[in-house]
Amino acid sequence: MKLALVCLGLVLLAGCGNTARCTSTSCAPGSVCDPVQFICVESARDAGRRDAGLIVRDAGAAEDAGTEMDAGQTSVCGSCRLATPVCDEVNRRCVRCTLASGCFGDSPVCDISFQGGLGKCEACVADGGGCGGATPICDTVGSRCVGCLRHDDCASRFCNLATQTCFVTGPDGGIVFDGGVPFDAGVSYPDGGPSCPGPRDGGVTPCTMECPQGFICSGNECVLNGAAADLQVTLRWDSTEDLDLHLDEPMPDGGICELWYGARSPACALGSLDLDSQAGCSMDLVLIENIIYPTDGGRPTPGTYAVRVDHYANCSPIQWVPFQVEVRKGTTTMGLCGVFKPTDPDWRNAGAAGSGRPIFTFTYP
Repeated sequence: MKLALVCLGLVLLAGCGNTARCTSTSCAPGSVCDPVQFICVESARDAGRRDAGLIVRDAGAAEDAGTEMDAGQTSVCGSCRLATPVCDEVNRRCVRCTLASGCFGDSPVCDISFQGGLGKCEACVADGGGCGGATPICDTVGSRCVGCLRHDDCASRFCNLATQTCFVTGPDGGIVFDGGVPFDAGVSYPDGGPSCPGPRDGGVTPCTMECPQGFICSGNECVLNGAAADLQVTLRWDSTEDLDLHLDEPMPDGGICELWYGARSPACALGSLDLDSQAGCSMDLVLIENIIYPTDGGRPTPGTYAVRVDHYANCSPIQWVPFQVEVRKGTTTMGLCGVFKPTDPDWRNAGAAGSGRPIFTFTYP
């Protein structure tokens, strides 16, 4: 009879004959083996308290120790509290959290690998748990969800490692950026091509009167032509190739007026192209072209503008020609980085009006 009562007591706890008992060395750091119940508890003072006190389960819900569970079984954990408040009934011990309970708010996911299974509430875990939407990747070092950690995390195959955000693929396969996402000029093309050229604006070269083409002396510093305008379109590249900037400006009657090297200041346009760099492989090495709008209070024509870039001539044995187009509209910056390759149909276009690879359109204002 005495043996039967002992077995009945064990059934209520964990099932008679259950061999999943703890030993003095099997509990995780911060917990000990209860010599009466043979389960891991928070500390020695909780040992033997099978029939007294409260247990705390499921993110802090307090219950009487003898409350029947849904499956008709009494909790196997006894009293869980303080540093290990949640009952892990599968492993028969008190823990910080489980996959199903114990975590909420800004740290909703339990990292069950922490300290041998005691668990730790985090914003996310390495397999992506807790992350989604625009930030599907878990940065386990910073314990936060981010857009990317590697280039392969992005559909565009380009991760801005500085901000852990993905660049968006533009219409020609280039990379779109904006004023809210600093452009990382050190990002290389996935198949081994060179880096996209970054901004080379003035502000670093002292001057008195003379500045390189494409720049103007202002405040004793060489600044980019047109930088003070409310609207400006800039093309940059880092090679000896001849690239040309084309812009279709909307007209009040609904037509368009094209600005390009053959019509740098047409009467139908409010903007003007400042120069034709590397014209016919002339090797001026300015490598910047700007379409500039007035700074005298005049406003550019409202409507949709279309930007194109033409690879006019191959002036060297180079195999890659990265370029960057940037539009500044008031305080907003947007743009795209792309590349010309010998396998492209427009590798050597030698184009005139209407030529060039479509880059993007934008509206003003």
